[in-house]
Amino acid sequence: YKYLAHGQDNKLAHSSAMPRGLDDLKRYDPDVGASLEWLLENSGVEHLGMDFEDVPGEKPQPVNDVNKASFVRRKIKYILVGCRVKHLEAIRSGFWQSLMDL
Repeated sequence: YKYLAHGQDNKLAHSSAMPRGLDDLKRYDPDVGASLEWLLENSGVEHLGMDFEDVPGEKPQPVNDVNKASFVRRKIKYILVGCRVKHLEAIRSGFWQSLMDL
């Protein structure tokens, strides 16, 4: 995850308001990326009824203007990396097993 968005041209991605990986998410899933970007750029998000529970493994907590950046970072990390961990571990395991079989 820490290597996502490396070398981006988009100046918004480098500002403190835009979390690392947002541009990658916008390429992967433009609708979700645009929605999360909108969330960061607008106020009054507590009226949207969003919760940290929307990110698997997170404790219930309403999203508001104070914690929305944390929510967006966690959501990006889950979409781009977290939901794929089991698959990536299976690939890695199979790779190493195939090397040992040589």
